[in-house]
Amino acid sequence: MNRPELLAKYSTISEVSIERYLEDLAKNSRYYRSVPRHYIFERDPDDEPYINLAIEGKVDFLVTRDRDLLDLMTKFDTESKQFRQKTRPLKIVDPVSFLRILKKSTEE
Repeated sequence: MNRPELLAKYSTISEVSIERYLEDLAKNSRYYRSVPRHYIFERDPDDEPYINLAIEGKVDFLVTRDRDLLDLMTKFDTESKQFRQKTRPLKIVDPVSFLRILKKSTEE
């Protein structure tokens, strides 16, 4: 977050605000020493740990730009359908969609 190119792109964000954000994130985080293998993602094993962490953490959202993960929510192939059934209520969304969901939930 404090890479020079990001600080230049988002000039309204200061290093101090980044530090505060990361401190708050650390205070409100859960840490896992190991994560069971709840789901086997054969077509992209590199993404599998993120899915399993989301399942273990019982989170509602996994936020990513990874197209292969996002496709699990929208495609109608057997693997995607089974994934949605097995991992409910987990939703995989892109960052913009997640921000929209957050905004909508605060407006209600």
